[in-house]
Amino acid sequence: YPVKAVYKNLAGDFIYLSTLIAKLKREFFTGYIEIIFKNKRKGFIIFEKGSIKAVITTKNKVNIDIKEETIIELVPSGLEIIEPTHLKEAQFNIFQAI
Repeated sequence: YPVKAVYKNLAGDFIYLSTLIAKLKREFFTGYIEIIFKNKRKGFIIFEKGSIKAVITTKNKVNIDIKEETIIELVPSGLEIIEPTHLKEAQFNIFQAI
């Protein structure tokens, strides 16, 4: 799906991930939450019509240099991979399908 940013740069110390997920489920949201951790690793929670379809994280920190081809290894994971202690220093972006 093509997406548009609906929320950008939300600070983790103001966001409760469980509440956000519940809201998106109630709204039958299609899109994804991007979580950027302090150590530059990323996590993605992918929704389709309010259901979580996948939770993936980058294996290593992501530094993309647009001058070179970059391969980012993604690994399937569960919500437990996103530890609450790391969320306080994380940043959230929410992208909705258009």
